[in-house]
Amino acid sequence: MNPPQPLVAERLPPPTHPMPADLPELEELAQLDIPLTAEIDVAAYLNARFPSEAQLNTNLNPFLDRIDAALHRLDTHLTTLIDRHRNDTLPISDNINSTTQSLTDAQSSLATLTAAADTASESLQQALAPATSTYAALQNVSNTAAAVEALVTLDDAVVKLETAATSTNLDHIASHLNVFDAVRDSLTLFESQPEPNSLPPLRARAAVATETLRSTMLVEFKRNSDMLSTSDTSSKNLDAAVERLRTACIVAEAMGSIVRAELLGSYIRTRRSAFRAAFEMDRSGFAGIDKRFAWLRKELRANWAHLGGEMVDRGWGRVFPEHWGVARRVADGIVAELREWTSRTLDVGADRDVAIMIRALSKTKEFEVDLDRRFKVERANSFVGNISESYGPWMGAYVNQEDEHLKIVLSELLRDETWLCEDSTVLRSGTELFLVIKKSMRTCASLDVRQPLFSLHSVFRKHLSAYANALVKHLPGFHENALADGSDPEEFTRKKNRSCAIVNTAEYCSNTVEQLEESLRRTVEHAYVTDIDLSSEREKFSAVSAKGVQSLVALIDEDLERDLKALSSQNWASWPEVGDTSEWAENICKKLKDSVEEMVKLIERHHFRFFLEKLAVSFLLRYKKHVYKCEQVNNYGAQQILLDSSALKTVLLNLPPLVNTPVPAAFVKQVNREMGKVEALLKVILAPLDASVDTYAALVPNGTAADFQQVLEMKGLRRAEAAPLVLSYSRGISPAQRLGSNKSIVTSPKKVSMSDLTEQKDNPAGKEEPITNASDSNASQNQSAAVGSVISLFDRLGSSLKESGITDRIDQVSSHFESTTDRLKKEAAARGFRFG
Repeated sequence: MNPPQPLVAERLPPPTHPMPADLPELEELAQLDIPLTAEIDVAAYLNARFPSEAQLNTNLNPFLDRIDAALHRLDTHLTTLIDRHRNDTLPISDNINSTTQSLTDAQSSLATLTAAADTASESLQQALAPATSTYAALQNVSNTAAAVEALVTLDDAVVKLETAATSTNLDHIASHLNVFDAVRDSLTLFESQPEPNSLPPLRARAAVATETLRSTMLVEFKRNSDMLSTSDTSSKNLDAAVERLRTACIVAEAMGSIVRAELLGSYIRTRRSAFRAAFEMDRSGFAGIDKRFAWLRKELRANWAHLGGEMVDRGWGRVFPEHWGVARRVADGIVAELREWTSRTLDVGADRDVAIMIRALSKTKEFEVDLDRRFKVERANSFVGNISESYGPWMGAYVNQEDEHLKIVLSELLRDETWLCEDSTVLRSGTELFLVIKKSMRTCASLDVRQPLFSLHSVFRKHLSAYANALVKHLPGFHENALADGSDPEEFTRKKNRSCAIVNTAEYCSNTVEQLEESLRRTVEHAYVTDIDLSSEREKFSAVSAKGVQSLVALIDEDLERDLKALSSQNWASWPEVGDTSEWAENICKKLKDSVEEMVKLIERHHFRFFLEKLAVSFLLRYKKHVYKCEQVNNYGAQQILLDSSALKTVLLNLPPLVNTPVPAAFVKQVNREMGKVEALLKVILAPLDASVDTYAALVPNGTAADFQQVLEMKGLRRAEAAPLVLSYSRGISPAQRLGSNKSIVTSPKKVSMSDLTEQKDNPAGKEEPITNASDSNASQNQSAAVGSVISLFDRLGSSLKESGITDRIDQVSSHFESTTDRLKKEAAARGFRFG
C-alpha cells in the first residue's frame, strides 16, 4: 500500500501588484487636493482652488487636462490588474483539487491500519489465553506463601510473647519489645484477607500473653512507685527502683497508647489520692488554702527540674518520658481536686465570710497565674479560671459588702468634711470618695471575675448620686437660711468659700466620673460594655456646679441687698436736684468689682462666664424690683436714678476685663436689655403726663396694665387719677387713633444723656424750652391731633362713668376729668392749636 501523501497546504503567493490605494495615479489625484474617500464639497473645493476670477480663467483648463489624463491612466492600469488576477486563480483551483485527493487517500490508509491493529489484538489474546490461568495460579501461590510466612512469624512472636509473660522481670520483658510490633504487624496483614483457621487461636494466645504482661508491668510499677515514695529508701535501691520504673514506662510505650494511658491514669490517681490524704483532717477551710497550693508547688519542684525541681535525684521526672507531659497531667489533676474542694466549701457556706472569701479568691488567682508561668502555657490552655470561676455564683455577697462599705465611707467623709478647701480647690471628701471607688474597682478587676464588676458599676452609680445630693444640700441657701443682707462679713466669706469649693468639687467629680466610665468599659466583660453608663451621674455633678454658681450669685445679691434698700427707701418725690453718683450706687459698684476679682481666684474659669451672666441678670432683676419699690419719683429723682443706672451698667460691662476675660457679645446684649427695662421705666416717669400711655407702650412693648398703674403712681398720680390712662392703655387706643390719625404722639422718646442731666442740674427751675420746630406743619398737626384725642377720651370716659350710676366718687372723678379737659384746652389755645 502506498504511503499517504503529506497534508501540506500550499501558501498562496503574495500579490505581485500594488493595491489600488498605492497606485501612482491616486497619488497624483491627491496632489491636486482631491479627497479619495470622503465626499467632496465642489463649491468649497473650487473656491479654495481658484480664489479669484483671474485664476479661474487662467488655470481651469490646465487643471481639467491633468485630471482627465490621470483618470485615463488609472482606468488603463485597473483593467490590466483585473486581467492578471483572473489568470492567477487557475493554478489555485488546481492546488485545491490536488489537496482534496491527498486527504481522501490519507483517510483510506488510516482505515486500513485500524483494521490491521484490531486483527493483531485478537491474535495476541488467543495466544495469551493459556498463560492467564498460569499467572492467576502463580498469584495464589504467592499469597498463600505470604500468609503461611505471616502465620509462622505470628506463631513465633506469640511464643516469644508467652515466654516473656512468664517472667516478672521488667528487664527481661523489655528485651522482647520487638515482639509487640511483630504481633501487631502480623495481625494487621490479615485485616485485608480472609482469616485462615489457625489465626483465631494465635490471636487469643497473643491477647492472653499481652494481658499477663500488662498486669505484670502495672504491679511492678506500683511496687517500685511505693519504694520511690518512701523517704528511707537507700540511694542504691532508689536508683534501682527508678530504673525499673523507667523500664515499665518503656514497656507501656511499646504495648500501645491504651496501656500507656492506663499507666498514666494509675499514677495520676495516686497523686490525687495523696493530695486528698494530706488534707483529710484539715478543717481550716479557706484560711488554709495556701497549704493546698503549696502542696502542688512542692510536688512539682520535687520531681521536675524544668519546673524548678530541688530533689530531682528522687523525682518522677527521671521516670517518665518527657513527651508524655506528666507534670502538666499531675497539675491538671490537682487543680481538679482544688476546684471540687472550693465548690464544696462554698456550698456548705462555712467560709462564705466575704473577707475570707475574697482573700482566698485573690490567692487562687495568684496560684493560677503562677502555674501558667511555670508551664509557659498559651492562653487556650491557661490554668486561669479553672478554680477561680467557682467563686462567681457567690460574689453577690462581695458586691453587697462593697455597697455597705461605700455607704459607711461616704457617711464618714461627709461627717468629717469641713467644706473648706485648704490645700487644693477640691473638697477632701470628693477626692477620697473616688480613691475608695477606684480601689474597689481595681480589687474586683484583679480577681478577674467580670460579672461582679458590672454589678459594682450600679453600686458606684448609687453612691455617686448620693454624694451629688449631699453637695447640693450643703450649698448656702439650700436647707439653711441665706445670708440676711450681708450683715455678717465673716459668715458671708465662709458661705462664699463653701460655694466655690462645692462648684470646683462638682466639676472634678464630673470629669472623674467620665474617666471611671472609660476604665470600667475597658475592664468589664465584653458582653456588659454597652450597659456601662454613668452619664446621668455626670449630668448630676454638672447640675451641682450650676447650682453652686447660682448660690454664689445669691450670696452676692444678698450682700448688695442693704444698698438696694437704700435706693428704694430714698425720698425721691422731693429730690432737689441731680448730683453725683449716689452713695448706694458707689457701694454696689465697689462690691461688684471686689466680688468678681475674688471669684476668679476661687472658681474654675470654665464656670466664670456662666457666673458673670447669672450675676448680671440676677442683680438687674433685683435692681428693677427695688426701683419699682420707690413710692413716688419726681423728675430730678428719675434723672438721678438714670445717672446711677448708667454707672452701674458701666461697671457690669467692665466686669469681664477686670479678670482678663473678653467681653462676650451675648453678655453685653443681656446687660443692655435688662438695664434698658429700668431706663425705660424712668423715661416714662420723665415723660409728660399726656404722653404717658404712648411712651409706655413704645418703651415697654410687653408691659401690663398693673405695671403701668404702678408707674403712674410713681409719677405721683393717685389711683383714681391714673384710672383713665390705665383704661386707655388696656384698650390699646391712643389719642392719635381717636382723631383718625395713623401717627402716634411718641415715635421715638428722647434719650437722656449725661450732658442732658448736667444741663438740667444747671437749670433747677426746670423751665420748658419753647418749641423750635413750629414751622414743621406735619409735627404741629400730629401734636394737635394727639391733644384732641386725649380731650375726647376724657369726655367719653366721663360720660360713661356718669351713666353707670356709680357713687359720689364717680362725680369726683368726672370733676377731675373736666378740670383736666379745661386745662388742656387752655394750654392748646395758648400754643395756637385749633380743634373741634
